[in-house]
Amino acid sequence: MVSGSGTCPAGRPLNPTTAEIDIKPPKTASKRPKSARTAEIERIRQASAGDHQESPGTPRNYSQRRLYNGKHIALCPRAAGGIRRPPGGCGILKGVDLTLAPGETHVIMGPNGAGKSTLAAVLMGNPNYTVTDGSVQFRGEDLLEQSVSQRAASGLFLSFQNPVEVPGISMENFIRSALDQRSEDKVRPWVFHKEVQRVLKALDMDESYAERDLNVGFSGGEKKKAEILQLLLLKPTLAILDETDSGLDVDAVQTVSRGIEEFRKDKDAALLIITHNAAILSALQVDRVHVLVDGRIAAEGGPELIDEIGRNGFSAYEGESV
Repeated sequence: MVSGSGTCPAGRPLNPTTAEIDIKPPKTASKRPKSARTAEIERIRQASAGDHQESPGTPRNYSQRRLYNGKHIALCPRAAGGIRRPPGGCGILKGVDLTLAPGETHVIMGPNGAGKSTLAAVLMGNPNYTVTDGSVQFRGEDLLEQSVSQRAASGLFLSFQNPVEVPGISMENFIRSALDQRSEDKVRPWVFHKEVQRVLKALDMDESYAERDLNVGFSGGEKKKAEILQLLLLKPTLAILDETDSGLDVDAVQTVSRGIEEFRKDKDAALLIITHNAAILSALQVDRVHVLVDGRIAAEGGPELIDEIGRNGFSAYEGESV
């Protein structure tokens, strides 16, 4: 679940056996030994304090953070009356508070540069970013203390806007190797091969793609289909799809939508779709829509919000917060 309150929207308690992510303001420092991440955060705070002089009358009920060379993130805590932005900016993400329950499909929409892909990268552990405020919990554990491989092994999945080519390893061997890392029981190659062929057929992809080097020579649409193939075979607990629909023609969008619907049959898994285009959403059952503008949640609602955005765009949400 993606939560800042510790409960699902309906007030149900979090289930530690399913997807669980909490994004919260920082708590009072404990007596535990400092981790490498904590030491890095303190270094950033000290640098920020030395670089900025607070003006008289500036509210002090927020944490002062700054963005350095596009590398650091600040998830700023909420303040009375909405989000307060410290002088000099508050990084990229300024107030994110989501609750995503098992079996649900949520959508994050917003204009380019709003921080949508940044949020996905931070959750997956992209080393180019540092969270300087807030916390993230996944299945009862501190996600920010885990490596990328640990996050993936625990059931977190991220599809990419621009999947990279990986020569030297076939797509089938790549996915089977990833599955082997998640379980002590090795996957039987022949059994897995049959499952790969079944999913390839469902996605209308030629069976020969399984033997080709990962994404090498694939078209843009084929790369996105390959991401959905990985989604269906890896069966993550929480899947984050970052603009999987970008660059796809109408037929490819329908194919990807079918793959997403197949994934949604797993009622213990949650799905977070990041997009600024409603095309891929027309064929999906969406539970909740969040509008991200300038690094903060500007509006939330049901599927009807998608149509409203289609009519009016994102400009109506500038300067808003929930």
